Amino acid sequence: MKEFEESPRCPKCKHEFVQVWFMFVDNKEALGVKCERCGAEWEMKCADKSEIISLKETVSIDKVIAYLNELIELDKPAIAALIANRVPCNERLAGHPSCQVGVQHGGYHVGMLGILNGMFGVDENGWGPITFVFEEGDLLRVERTKLDH
Repeated sequence: MKEFEESPRCPKCKHEFVQVWFMFVDNKEALGVKCERCGAEWEMKCADKSEIISLKETVSIDKVIAYLNELIELDKPAIAALIANRVPCNERLAGHPSCQVGVQHGGYHVGMLGILNGMFGVDENGWGPITFVFEEGDLLRVERTKLDH
């Protein structure tokens, strides 16, 4: 988890910020921050500058799978809970051509896996490329969806 030397609240109105961007101050990495409430702007210097990770414009299915497996190693119960959780959604989201939405309890519901798979599209049977593998209710790993579903 990223730690900062300064508080992530606006120094003027104490509201939490929402707009953040990378910048360099005196040739050192920092984050520029703007408060959504009062418009105040300030800089946040990173406590451990070596941990800044660059933004990725593209990401492959395999990189997402490797990332999710890394997260499972760090906190399996948290990732399992995120995968198991589904929230109610509207008919417009349910009608999206690639987001995977199920029907539960008389309404539409979507989960993290349906959103991730929707990002990469679905095959002719409506399956996405990412599968979470469970054994006896225990989350084991994430892998590519097998073609013989």
